[in-house]
Amino acid sequence: MTNTNSDFVTLGADVGGKNAFNVTNQHVLALRSLLRQECSKASGGFLKEIALVLRVDGSVQAWGKSGVDNISLQKKKAFVTADIFVPVDVWSTGDASSIRRLLMDQVRCAIRFVIEDVNRQGVALDGKTLEDALERVRQLYLDD
Repeated sequence: MTNTNSDFVTLGADVGGKNAFNVTNQHVLALRSLLRQECSKASGGFLKEIALVLRVDGSVQAWGKSGVDNISLQKKKAFVTADIFVPVDVWSTGDASSIRRLLMDQVRCAIRFVIEDVNRQGVALDGKTLEDALERVRQLYLDD
């Protein structure tokens, strides 16, 4: 999961079915693009990447969870991962603004948790720069 380019915050997606993919994919791609655009300027110091993974429940696979979990710092590889669980009821209405608000809120929450977790483990991470970048992402993403 090491980063081969300059993206500091990456967003992957493990989507549990075709319907979930069809409803969420455009929103995930737009958010991924904005994170790449705005957060690549943030410095992770020691960290090379924050890898966020959406786990979107669907008809084929479901995790049955909601929110952020499984934060894992890999010191030797200088990256941290966090899962963001998205239940069916979030995307099944097809309401684009609700989907986008939830995805953005959960990404911001995940980043806050990551900052707290890595700082607690003795890894310095400039949360202010990252949170400023996320605010720009939020404005662009929700206004789209």
